[in-house]
Amino acid sequence: RVESMDGVNRGANGAGRGADWGTAVHLAIEAAAQGVTGETLRAVCRAALIENERPVDARGEPTELEELVALVERLGRSAVWGRAQRADRRLVEAPFCIAFDPRDAETLGLAEERAGERTEVVEGVVDLAFREGDGAWVICDFKTDGASGHREERLALYRRQVDLYAACWERLTGEP
Repeated sequence: RVESMDGVNRGANGAGRGADWGTAVHLAIEAAAQGVTGETLRAVCRAALIENERPVDARGEPTELEELVALVERLGRSAVWGRAQRADRRLVEAPFCIAFDPRDAETLGLAEERAGERTEVVEGVVDLAFREGDGAWVICDFKTDGASGHREERLALYRRQVDLYAACWERLTGEP
């Protein structure tokens, strides 16, 4: 299943912030997934922003701190996050690497010009994966650009990425 988190990352300046913003967001989400809340979550968000050299004010405080805390808190109230918290199995920031036979490349959505030519290696990090009561895994990938600009194209690209991750996950776990 592919789940949408549309509306969770709707900050004032969500687009075009680069990898350092995304890394800070992912660090904060990982902490929240481990049960960090309140002032401890705020401290984690602050540290993540500073570590990733995000803008600071004259006092050295991250200018995006309130926004990041609010974003993670909104995520924590989302339906998919609630489902993940109730799941019998949940993994956060799960790295994977898997090789596919060249004949599988096209069905997995890998570059058509490379399909059938050589073994393809897919490497990535699943932001959040959880197994629901029916035994099916749900794969979540958090995007920090809000899919702004060329929204439909971006969403199609993200859908292909999550579909690829799901195919990899099935192959690695042997579970749907």
